[in-house]
Amino acid sequence: MEIVRLNSSQFDNFAKNHKYRSFYQSSMYGNLIKQFGYNVEYIGIINDEKQLQGASLIMYKVVFMKNKIGYCPRGILFNYDDSNEVKKMTTLYLA
Repeated sequence: MEIVRLNSSQFDNFAKNHKYRSFYQSSMYGNLIKQFGYNVEYIGIINDEKQLQGASLIMYKVVFMKNKIGYCPRGILFNYDDSNEVKKMTTLYLA
């Protein structure tokens, strides 16, 4: 698995059909939250076959002396029913 950057349309195409979707995981919410000083990034989780398996909107802002605070509203859109895939996802950058 690998984490990649997505553009807003790639993210929305994945999110609109996901069973855990919500308004808080949409580019519309990302555009709204930008009005409050947040930056927005869209990430994707791809498997070894380069298929998108998960995605998330991440909002962040500088709070003090170049320190940033980030938040992923309603969590990452991912298939949490497959425990092996969840384990792979949560250990992507621990090694």
